Amino acid sequence: MSLAVKADRDDDQTLAQHVVQGSHEAMQALMDRYQQRLQRFVATKCSHTAMDCDDIVQETWIKVWSAIESYDPKRSFSTWIYTIAHRTTIDHARRQQRRPFVQPGPNDVDSSAALEYPIDRDAPHGDDIWSLAAAVLSADGYQALWLRYGEGLSIGQVAEGLDRSTVSIRVILHRARRTLRRHLQPPTP
Repeated sequence: MSLAVKADRDDDQTLAQHVVQGSHEAMQALMDRYQQRLQRFVATKCSHTAMDCDDIVQETWIKVWSAIESYDPKRSFSTWIYTIAHRTTIDHARRQQRRPFVQPGPNDVDSSAALEYPIDRDAPHGDDIWSLAAAVLSADGYQALWLRYGEGLSIGQVAEGLDRSTVSIRVILHRARRTLRRHLQPPTP
């Protein structure tokens, strides 16, 4: 059985160990699993163009490939990769601060385009909780909410991935849920 067929049954840690051994198929399987998730995660942090967000995700994958030997299989792979993405986004923002501002061209798009679906901040959101969350929450609130409920990470893993304390993550999640609740309640007559 090829690794690609078996990848659905392997956990991330096993795939990472195969990557350490030089398996390009295992790396591709991890990229298939995490590409859209990383794009969504980075888009919430990236205040520039969709192209910038794509560059950050690409740079994240390069760092993952370069540092895969340092990954500890006793720890969550998703926390490890989100930590790399978080730090890469911060590095990108710092590099942007050092560069002079260049007016975006006509082909540049809003960073929300890197999400699976476009976000119209003025449109009614209906049942699409994630587009509502992206529209009304701060980047920190959306990221913490997504990692906790969208990815199913524990509070500790979210804190580690976002380089925050667990108390800080609990406060951010509480405020994000409260904000969403306010926007989900029907208006009172």
